[in-house]
Amino acid sequence: MLEDVRAFKDLFFQSDPYKRPVENNWNNFKDMIFEMTNRHVPSRMVKNRKEAPWLNREIKRKISKRRRLYNKAKATQNENDWKAYRKLRNEVNSLVDKAHNNYCKYLFDDSHCNNRKRFWSLIKNLKKDHPNVTTLESNDSLLTSSVDIANAFNDQFYTFFTDEDNETPNLDIPTYPICDHIIFSTEGIENLLQQLDTSKAPGPDGIPTQILKLCRAEIAPILQKLSHYGIQGDLHQWIKAWLTQRKQRVVLNNVTSRFVPVKSGVPQGTVLGPLMFLLYINDISTNINSSIRLFADDCIIYRIIDSEEDNSILQQDLNKVFHWAKTWQMKLNVENSGTEESASISRGHIPPINVLVPPHRSSLRQSN
Repeated sequence: MLEDVRAFKDLFFQSDPYKRPVENNWNNFKDMIFEMTNRHVPSRMVKNRKEAPWLNREIKRKISKRRRLYNKAKATQNENDWKAYRKLRNEVNSLVDKAHNNYCKYLFDDSHCNNRKRFWSLIKNLKKDHPNVTTLESNDSLLTSSVDIANAFNDQFYTFFTDEDNETPNLDIPTYPICDHIIFSTEGIENLLQQLDTSKAPGPDGIPTQILKLCRAEIAPILQKLSHYGIQGDLHQWIKAWLTQRKQRVVLNNVTSRFVPVKSGVPQGTVLGPLMFLLYINDISTNINSSIRLFADDCIIYRIIDSEEDNSILQQDLNKVFHWAKTWQMKLNVENSGTEESASISRGHIPPINVLVPPHRSSLRQSN
């Protein structure tokens, strides 16, 4: 297999890949991986049996014997055969229950580091599939068609997008270093491929992680070339293409809704998504005089109130945050929480930022 991948690599570089669109190069690369996998990796049909991991060899042997006794009793209709079957059946049921309880206790034992993965594997196997959505009430109408229900869900999700109804505010003169290129080195790509977890499922491209890790030395130069010609030295345009002109639809009961445009937010489940959100809110602390802490998608403003001046400064800072949110079209949802209020900043379906807001300016008193 490695020889075939090396041959493809040589042919790839000889064919002037920079003259082709990056999408064509990427598709050629994926086709090569799938072809090499089908040619060299053996495959066989397996039954999808959800075997209980708590069943040991002894219990499995008794289960097989129980099945034989049942078949014998059913064929002979002899009372002694039925008694033998029922006796073993009760014994097996008792052993299975005991083994299951011991296994669950083992999963909840924190001293075993691998229990978390086994626990969720058990939950996944035991989880029942959700029934299909057969009816839905929407706008005083009862929907029964799967397509209509999917479109209703999609229309509801669409309402959470933000309409860009004003011009982008002006920012201060940037003081940050310019980042207009990303350097992809063969060594760096090969190192990332080496660190892939082969126990994980393939990504959206469907390429098995075992194949990527096995052929990392041969694949890394190709991926470097794809990255180089895909970005073309303009990082901003690359990210813009990733964020704009997106569409979404709902899949329900094996049918799909119509596509609707995605007007705000970032692609969910991506590595760049949280980073884009942090960049968007990074200037929220500009001209804030109180203490402010940003961590992931949380923002907290706080100040020790020792005087009326502290009271005034904190209120001004909170007003600045509210003004910033309005300027950048972020939604603020204020809800009462004990003796103070909590304001949640959110944009579309991006996780909210929590800001502490004093209940009333007059309620803050000078401390001794």
